[in-house]
Amino acid sequence: MTFRSTGRLVSRGVVLALALLLTSGTALSAQAKKRQVSFKGRHVFEPHTGLTALPDESQEHLFLSSTAHHFWLVLPYSETWILESGKKTPLQARDDRYTVSIRVEDRIKGSDEEFLRGLLAELAESRDRPVYDATFFEVRKRAILRVKSRGTDPERPWSWTFLTVAPRKNLWYLLELTLDGGEELDRETQEQFLDICGIGFGTDFDVD
Repeated sequence: MTFRSTGRLVSRGVVLALALLLTSGTALSAQAKKRQVSFKGRHVFEPHTGLTALPDESQEHLFLSSTAHHFWLVLPYSETWILESGKKTPLQARDDRYTVSIRVEDRIKGSDEEFLRGLLAELAESRDRPVYDATFFEVRKRAILRVKSRGTDPERPWSWTFLTVAPRKNLWYLLELTLDGGEELDRETQEQFLDICGIGFGTDFDVD
């Protein structure tokens, strides 16, 4: 299994290292209170929530996993990531450019795209940050929703949010990636976000 980001491939060895990280050690209770850690370039493990942050050797990617919430995620490398995890919220993260969250929703009947379309209908009714444009993509048979809305920063007036879900038992794990920027989103950033949503996010851990 490989992960692609902006045209580069992450080695299988790094992916297998992540697999070992997820499957080794003792699974921790999801009853833990919310905890916050900062990533500064070295491996981080938060023992109360089981949140792990592991950089790759090339310093292009940051691998996250949780033994309590059973998810894994690949993010762009940055030494300014602030990571939070707790009982009800598997992940909230932010750095100088991005905000990221993973939350758990009940998995009702229907496909991932149907779930996202229902979510889009809710977003369309929001008065705080109304949706200006919405586009659906598919990567590796996974539906991804890109939403463009008005931001709150006058220097970066537009918010670009990518949403997707991964199933686990009777739940959806909803990933939300947001970047505040200009009216247009450059192709490289869009491909990077699509890669994260379509290839670099999952529940449990399976190596193809």
